[in-house]
Amino acid sequence: MMMENEFEELVKNRWSPRAFSDKEITKDEMSSIFNAGKQVATSYNEQPWKFLLVQKGEESYKKLLHCLDDFNRKWAGEAPYLGIALSKRNFDGNLKENPHYTYDTGAFMAVASLAAFDLGIFIHQMAGFSEQKVQEQFAIPERYRPITLFAMGRHGKTEDLPEEIKKKESAHSSRKKLQEFLFRDQWDNPF
Repeated sequence: MMMENEFEELVKNRWSPRAFSDKEITKDEMSSIFNAGKQVATSYNEQPWKFLLVQKGEESYKKLLHCLDDFNRKWAGEAPYLGIALSKRNFDGNLKENPHYTYDTGAFMAVASLAAFDLGIFIHQMAGFSEQKVQEQFAIPERYRPITLFAMGRHGKTEDLPEEIKKKESAHSSRKKLQEFLFRDQWDNPF
């Protein structure tokens, strides 16, 4: 069982590299990552997520890579896997809009990213992609919305990245202080 301070260290040390190696991810590791993510709580236990995961060398990998913006395409094409997290907009039972579908899928991705990191695998999520291209290229049903595209693999050599991207490659990005976002009883009154 993971101790509280071990979990805190895991969260503190997690990061999203842009340099990936081609070292294999086993089926057991992949199952462990996605099984961890599926444990998160969701509104009415809807579990609105679906994932498309493609491996480098497959035709679908090229299609997903071309859904990325120019900046992300420069580095993400070295990752052994690309994926897209999709989320269902409506509840199954009554088809009413689920106002929490993106939140629930984001929670899945947060837990899956930590589980991956614990195994020495990195998930780098990206907002820089075209939802329309994803919908068109993969015939995604209208009921689902692409939430995040991600690169997945083991860390590679930073020196192999293009110069402009090397500068952004850092394991330690700054975080806001608690007083900047945790308030007590009224807005802007630090906890």
